[in-house]
Amino acid sequence: MPVFSEDFIAPIAPATVARWGARHGVLLAQAPGGAPLREVAVDPQRAGAGEPPCRVYVLTAAIEIGSMRTRVLVGRGHGGAV
Repeated sequence: MPVFSEDFIAPIAPATVARWGARHGVLLAQAPGGAPLREVAVDPQRAGAGEPPCRVYVLTAAIEIGSMRTRVLVGRGHGGAV
């Protein structure tokens, strides 16, 4: 269940990003080192009173062709989902 509502990788809806992250992201105790990190804020209205939210890490990449730039999510491992 997503606990964020920020539309941080348009045009992908936050719920779609959450489902993708649950399938292809990595659960870690702390952030991976050596790369830029952007934390998406927890929406208190979505967090509820249950267990604290877990942190799922995913990679993003930008693809530029001419003046067009598209950001994508990249799954873990060799041949990970995009």
